[in-house]
Amino acid sequence: MGIAVSRDRPTFAGILLGAASFKPQLALLLPLALSAGRYWKSAAASALTVLALSLTSVIFFGAEVWREFLDSTGFAHQMLDLGLVPYFKMASVFAGMRLCGSALPAAYIAQSIATVLAAGAVVWIWRGPGDLSIKAAAVLAATPLATPFVLDYDLLILAPAIGLLAVKLAETHPLPWEGTVLVLAAALPLVVRPIAEYTHLGVSPVVTAALLAVIARRCRAECFRSEVRLSPGFDPSAS
Repeated sequence: MGIAVSRDRPTFAGILLGAASFKPQLALLLPLALSAGRYWKSAAASALTVLALSLTSVIFFGAEVWREFLDSTGFAHQMLDLGLVPYFKMASVFAGMRLCGSALPAAYIAQSIATVLAAGAVVWIWRGPGDLSIKAAAVLAATPLATPFVLDYDLLILAPAIGLLAVKLAETHPLPWEGTVLVLAAALPLVVRPIAEYTHLGVSPVVTAALLAVIARRCRAECFRSEVRLSPGFDPSAS
């Protein structure tokens, strides 16, 4: 919702997006998206909201909670490295690599590549002329690819992306495989854990990447249409 109103009500949008800081690994790409799209008011409001929430927590619970939070990051890293949260419950590239027996360095390298590619896709889409619905879908779809610590239930973040993309596809003539990707993405939160547990295959990154590819394709089509409309020889009455 925050992204949806960022053009008309940028400050309110920033407040909503700043509230996502309660789970920071799922808000990883928001600063990049807002910066790439030049939504500076939303970015500033988001940063101030995070600061206000942090100060409020200090007022009500004391500075000790932040010291404990910072101390817990080391343990969280150990949980990830040692698989204290079973990898079949996770939906990241890192977990998928560990599930299939990859060494820890290889898993981190694969995750780093996925993070860079996901971030690059978001920046490219947000710099383009596509409407906010497709841009919002891009951030939501790229988020599970960008963080190593994403659990299967976090994949519900894909639901709005699927809905927004479905509306876009309904306005045009989608390719058959695009509809298939939407169906697979919708089923993903229900099936990703049992598939990973019994086959040791992390399918979530594959499906999520396919969803992001569909979104990028739609954005590219919109960019092409915008370029055609702006070309000197374009005749609107002929379209």
